[in-house]
Amino acid sequence: MKLWGIVDGVYRLRGPGQAWLRGLLQLLQPELERGLGMGAYFFDARASPAFVTSELTAVGVSDQELALIGQILQQTQSPNERTRRVLALRDGCGTASEIMTRRLFRSMPSLDALSRASKIRDFFGLIATDASGLGCVVNVCLPAETTTTAAVRRRWGRVAAHIAAALRLRRAMASVTAGEGDASSLAEAIFDDRGRLQHLAPAVYDAAGREQLARGVRRRERARARLHRLDPDDAVAEWSALVAGRWSLVDEVESDGRRFVIAHRNPVAVPPLARLTREQASVLGLALLGHSNKLIAYELGISEASVAMRLGRAGRTLGATSRVALLRRVSELLGRER
Repeated sequence: MKLWGIVDGVYRLRGPGQAWLRGLLQLLQPELERGLGMGAYFFDARASPAFVTSELTAVGVSDQELALIGQILQQTQSPNERTRRVLALRDGCGTASEIMTRRLFRSMPSLDALSRASKIRDFFGLIATDASGLGCVVNVCLPAETTTTAAVRRRWGRVAAHIAAALRLRRAMASVTAGEGDASSLAEAIFDDRGRLQHLAPAVYDAAGREQLARGVRRRERARARLHRLDPDDAVAEWSALVAGRWSLVDEVESDGRRFVIAHRNPVAVPPLARLTREQASVLGLALLGHSNKLIAYELGISEASVAMRLGRAGRTLGATSRVALLRRVSELLGRER
């Protein structure tokens, strides 16, 4: 139940930068914290090679430790190398010692100072982003160098997918508040707590889209109803970060206690690749972040077969015969375009 509560809770977080991050840490703390505290920050990697961090906040970390962690963020390696390493984690999570290699990790002066001042010896990082170059990082302080397992990556990669979706929605809502958009245009469908359609916006004009959305809501509601009988990971596996690559499903509770499911338009950002379709570019943007086909399918709410098909078609279009060659080719194209 706690894992479902975390995923549900990230969409409910409100407040300005540090308040939002602190709320996120409080949601994650019962499941991730290892007695040495946690920290989080936003990043902006849009202006390559810059990797700009902001709003660093923490729970359970002393002021001295937080200052040293801030220094580590600035001194890890060159900006371009930091961007490459942080944004290409396997399925969006991993430890600092894995990312940087243990020899480099041990040679950092700031980390050496942190080790002398505390029991912190490693960090588990959770990266929530898409191809926009905007996102946030959660760092869990660890008492020993640690290697992440496949099960850990699977669980927290899914959670990171929902955090990234919540951040996109947060930015869209902020644009509306700033007068740059229409709030009603974000909510394209409303369902009751039994999965029955109550309202559908004109924008959802295609029958296939309506059925995909209804099916996604029903699947999520069935998982919620069976939550006490499901493994927490199995329950969250039923709630993809998006439905059909288009919508995020968010609960809204009325003052009388009635619960509705709102389908907000919230597609992932895609890299600017003129020769590819948006669907192909959306998959490639996530693959460039080091995400597996299984996680990409979860992030977009499509099948793994669809992910593989889109990658295959993109490869044929760009003349690449393997995943490695395709990602290298896309990186070259994006480098030239910047």
